[in-house]
Amino acid sequence: MPPKLEGNMSAPIYSGRILCHISEIRLERILASGQSFRWKEEKPGIWTGVLFDRIWRLWQSEAAISYQIFGNNKLKSEANEILPITKAVKAEVIKTCEGDIVLQQKGQVTTQSSNKTEGISDNMYADLMKDYFQLNVSVANLYKKWSEVDSNFQSISSKFEGIRTLRQDPVENLFSFICSSNNHISRISTMIEKLCENYGREVGQLDGKTYFSFPTVSEMADDGVESELRNLGFGYR
Repeated sequence: MPPKLEGNMSAPIYSGRILCHISEIRLERILASGQSFRWKEEKPGIWTGVLFDRIWRLWQSEAAISYQIFGNNKLKSEANEILPITKAVKAEVIKTCEGDIVLQQKGQVTTQSSNKTEGISDNMYADLMKDYFQLNVSVANLYKKWSEVDSNFQSISSKFEGIRTLRQDPVENLFSFICSSNNHISRISTMIEKLCENYGREVGQLDGKTYFSFPTVSEMADDGVESELRNLGFGYR
């Protein structure tokens, strides 16, 4: 069962769970670390953000990551536009899914899903999240290897388990880190939200808040964007 939040909850269009031990991934250490600036912890352990033109809500137990997805349901003909995975990423996702049997035997990663969305394959959203968190990579194995060759890492690694690199959209990642120059995480997050609210596309509403996609390069290249961004508080300090 999902954690309870105050206020009215919109009905999710999809929900699921990925079995992955907390030693492999810790949401609070990844989503608030300054890699991505669009995740908000609404209540302790409950994270909301926008990915692939959908609103995602995540929470974690010792053995799994659960998720709910909100937004406008789309027909199958629109699925590839709404979920923009490149051919290369699709191929890697397929490879990762084929490897799930091995990972499951090691007690690392597998998938459970429910509330099938019209036109979306059963595992599409799970595949997207696995790729975003790079769950095909075993952090535990890496930590073991690094500990064998670095005594300093060995002494501190147990205090920082579950840290991994996100596979983010290149455009969002680039512009977010341009905004990060000489700034702290709170201000960067505010700037990114202003950018999305003013130049992105509305992807849905959840609990009275409207969410937007990250704008495309062309949407940020129109005349007058630079001056408007300055009015919105962009720029050094």
